[in-house]
Amino acid sequence: MKTLAKWSVDDYHRMVEAGILRDRHLELLAGEIVEMSPETPIHYTTAKRSTKYLEGLLSGKADVRFNGPITLSDSEPEPDIAIVQLPESSYSDHHPAPQDMFWYGHCTVDNFYYATPVFSWSENLSCNLRRSDSPFG
Repeated sequence: MKTLAKWSVDDYHRMVEAGILRDRHLELLAGEIVEMSPETPIHYTTAKRSTKYLEGLLSGKADVRFNGPITLSDSEPEPDIAIVQLPESSYSDHHPAPQDMFWYGHCTVDNFYYATPVFSWSENLSCNLRRSDSPFG
């Protein structure tokens, strides 16, 4: 029976800082370091256009991040889009964590060769959207 070693977010950060994971597109997902597939042009374009649209809607209310890491308890995924609390400068020394996030998601491309945003909700979304200080009303 094989047992895989699970990596912590701190372990992952140390490997990144040491250059061990250089030149590879990897993400820490549920304690496993996963090699990610390359983005297709339509995927990138759809995610970028969606980000620009959301930036216009949420200007001054939230920071809309594009293809940037977020830090969860046992993962550091890089969602296509993440909507996090302002100010943007508060993420100069760490990635947004669940308490900073309103929402994050990934765009997928279906079999008909056009892209459709399909989003996964952060665990913290429902709490943040209902708070009286939420920028979403």
